[in-house]
Amino acid sequence: MRQDGPMSDESERHASWPELFFDLIAVAGVSVVAHQLESEQSWQHVAVLALAFAAFWIVWASVTTYGNLLADGASIAVLFTSMAVLGVMAASVPEIYGEHARAFAIAYVVGRLIIARPWSRTSVVVDMPIVQASLGVIPWIVSIWIEGDARYVWWAVGIAIDLWVLATASGERRVAQTQERLNRVLEMRSRHPERAQGRENGPRSNRATPTTVTALRGDSAHLGERMGLFVLIILGEGIVQLTVAAEASEHWSRSLLWAAVGAFSLVCALFVVAVLRGTAGLALLPEGLVPARVLWIGHLFVAMALVVVVAALGELLEDPAEPASGHTATMLALGIGVYGVVSGLALLSRKGARRWIPALAVGAPLLVAGVVVLLAHESLRASALGWLLAGAVVVAGALGGRLLASKGAPPAGA
Repeated sequence: MRQDGPMSDESERHASWPELFFDLIAVAGVSVVAHQLESEQSWQHVAVLALAFAAFWIVWASVTTYGNLLADGASIAVLFTSMAVLGVMAASVPEIYGEHARAFAIAYVVGRLIIARPWSRTSVVVDMPIVQASLGVIPWIVSIWIEGDARYVWWAVGIAIDLWVLATASGERRVAQTQERLNRVLEMRSRHPERAQGRENGPRSNRATPTTVTALRGDSAHLGERMGLFVLIILGEGIVQLTVAAEASEHWSRSLLWAAVGAFSLVCALFVVAVLRGTAGLALLPEGLVPARVLWIGHLFVAMALVVVVAALGELLEDPAEPASGHTATMLALGIGVYGVVSGLALLSRKGARRWIPALAVGAPLLVAGVVVLLAHESLRASALGWLLAGAVVVAGALGGRLLASKGAPPAGA
């Protein structure tokens, strides 16, 4: 954990064994959501799945922030309890549009309350302010007693509040506001010493009253690694989808091999641009370019986009010599298109003239590839779609990487 002040010369941190163990529950959550997306769903059901994934991600990100800030001081009990909460949420997803919705909401509220407890009132988590903020949890509490589709509206309100706070809450402003409140408390105690004396004789009398607010800023390299591991888990689900689909195929043909290699190439290309040469899953994004709280938002949207992509990969192997279904094409197009747009927007954060050129070089090939898949899938074999998207990722990575390097900002990991 880094507080305000000069940077320390500590050795670079990496994910600990407890953190890696905690991430196993992310494997379960991603897998459940991906399996739900395999079959064709109504748009209402897909929207609820998106809310469920966002809620799961918020709890995971909050616990990840907790581990990032406290390092070896993080409680194993908190990690284990959070895993149990996320396990309940993941298990509720298949019936999220039915009887298990209430269990999902209760687990979410419990998870948010658990991870909000460890922080001192005089500390401010700068990188992930919603860890301490409770306003976004209130709609979820209300939804526990709501029946029908209205409960999902409350969920959406809660998620929107959290994302708004994450996007707009200035760490420096929050630190200043918290310091002002603390100063008022200290001034009131100085005016009424008899009240302060009563507190000093209480059960917490051995605790010194702090006079300054502590701004908690995490280890950015460690945080980027943790976000990258989550994306790695999503891409791993894509490998699982391909393996299961190949195993279920009765006849192994050249078309099946061609489709499998193309889809596998897509996963590998995404790994290179998102994890190896990107930051937090955002393609080619140099480390330290955007504030951590904005990086979190980008991570959420690229994670959602990649889950949609990998959920469709197995279906490319079901009948590779025939055109893909509209459902499969829509998922691939939507997922790869959103991934390109979000990654391109992140690159717009670069300073300097013509910063839109690298952003366009990364986003445009993926967006165009998505449109082609959506409009021309009936004229193409399913086996060709993986190759088409893999080629678009390679073009985006090569072109965007060259432009970034020529402007003095090589991609992270290059």
